[in-house]
Amino acid sequence: MIAVGFGVAMLALAPDYLLMRWLHVKLALVLVLVGYHGACFALLQQFAADRNTHSERWYRLFNELPALLLIGIVILVVVKPF
Repeated sequence: MIAVGFGVAMLALAPDYLLMRWLHVKLALVLVLVGYHGACFALLQQFAADRNTHSERWYRLFNELPALLLIGIVILVVVKPF
């Protein structure tokens, strides 16, 4: 939450950053990552209630999603393709 707060503060202090198209894509990926975090919380509650309905394979694939998102975010920040 601190990182999101600093990001919002940076955009409030320097709104010209919002003119960069790559930043829009990066922010969308960050929002997906925040949503992933919420999905993990929902899964945690399902585990606590002993209502696990997903397979081991599904969890292994689900575990790879944040790594792919973070790779995309880093590539956008470093390369700034557009």
